[in-house]
Amino acid sequence: MCVSCWRLLSEIAGWGSLSAQVQHTILAKLPARKAEFLAMKQEDVQCAGQ
Repeated sequence: MCVSCWRLLSEIAGWGSLSAQVQHTILAKLPARKAEFLAMKQEDVQCAGQ
């Protein structure tokens, strides 16, 4: 997940081929995704490089 735009890497990669409706659905989920991530404890977060 990108912690700048809060989209999943698969969403970013396929963004141009998604319909406007699907894009809007994803965008609507982003505030909750961000809040959930920020509420996580540090030990619950896994980085790709670790």
